[in-house]
Amino acid sequence: MIKDFQKKEMLSDQELKDIRDFISKALARKR
Repeated sequence: MIKDFQKKEMLSDQELKDIRDFISKALARKR
């Protein structure tokens, strides 16, 4: 279980950037 979680937590830089963009867009929409 823990190993599985660690694998999921290992995101590539591109994935992290996409997630940050998605979050910032979602936050901007709420305002």
